Amino acid sequence: MDIQLKLRVSEKMSKRSGEEEFLIRIPKRARETHKFKKSRLNVKLSSGGDISLKIREVYKDDLRSTDIDDRSVIGFVTKKVFFKITNKVHTETAPPSDYNEYFWITDEDEPLMMGCDPEFLLLDKDDRVVGASSILDHISQLGSDGTLAELRPEPSENVKVLVGNLKNLLKNSPNVPKILHLNWKGGACIQDHELGGHVHIGTPSNIHDSFKYLNLLTAVLDDYLTAPFTTVDAPDAIKRRQGHYGWYLGYRTDHGRLEWRTPSGFWLVHPTISRAFLGTTKAVAETFWGRAGESKLSGMDDRTIKERGEENTLIKTFDPFPCSETQRDIFQNKISKDKLKKSVERFKSLEYYSKYKHEITSFVDIVTMKKDVEKLGIDIKQNWRIS
Repeated sequence: MDIQLKLRVSEKMSKRSGEEEFLIRIPKRARETHKFKKSRLNVKLSSGGDISLKIREVYKDDLRSTDIDDRSVIGFVTKKVFFKITNKVHTETAPPSDYNEYFWITDEDEPLMMGCDPEFLLLDKDDRVVGASSILDHISQLGSDGTLAELRPEPSENVKVLVGNLKNLLKNSPNVPKILHLNWKGGACIQDHELGGHVHIGTPSNIHDSFKYLNLLTAVLDDYLTAPFTTVDAPDAIKRRQGHYGWYLGYRTDHGRLEWRTPSGFWLVHPTISRAFLGTTKAVAETFWGRAGESKLSGMDDRTIKERGEENTLIKTFDPFPCSETQRDIFQNKISKDKLKKSVERFKSLEYYSKYKHEITSFVDIVTMKKDVEKLGIDIKQNWRIS
């Protein structure tokens, strides 16, 4: 929903600064009139893009001092934020008329795109590896990456659609007939072949220099998903973790997005696991970007994150385990029962828990009920009903 609010500078907010620089204070009448669906608003910048501000109750002093009778169209911000929105030069002598303008506001989240490129292995009837590159080209959506077959579905802002895109490739890609006579196996490491399940996560346009946050987001994803997922990650996941891939804080930037490289290809073995893993990933990512829009960036390089990333202001909001412990758990591919219990309890604190409750609940069931997952096996054709 897009609306217009008349923004006013709050002297009280400006003097307090600090957290006030990330807030917009709105009267009760305005909140009731517009029925905002989110706890924050995106304000369009005159220079392009927008800024995310958290909604708070207005100060009574600000209401008493305003000459605007209609309180359903007022929003208060600090002087610093106002000048950022208006793209004006900040001067103490700016006339009062510069402090009173209408701006477009939206409470709709910018769609967060997500994609992936999971790998799987092709084997003949005698369980011998068949190199995918000898059958599939390198550029198709169902193609090859060396020995491994790789899926490159269309990205989507909707997790169900993304999983549907994976299923469509597995069933209907023009390259399917070329490999249908072979066995398709997914997982972590098969016959010394390490399989990746990389996930691509977009970056919101309202986050300035968003690439500086990508290692922080990776640290949170590894803490919330990779470590608990060690309870089911198979086969030979530890060989992958201690080999070339799957290390803690595995990521790279690609076209302004995050390519999260820590996960193995195990989440591809069954559509239920795929939806649970990708949906939980999106819940964490959307929560992260929402909080990033409300926080001051405290930059850390990768080495510092590994040593004391839990001290980072933004990471702290996720109640993280010590990063050195998470790194150890991932490297050893195991997590204690007590830590697993504490880990999954944190999901309910995510702002997007309700939106992805189905996927998160499924993820928790998967990582806490290992025997049920073992029964599924790693036969992709069987589990995805490909014939």
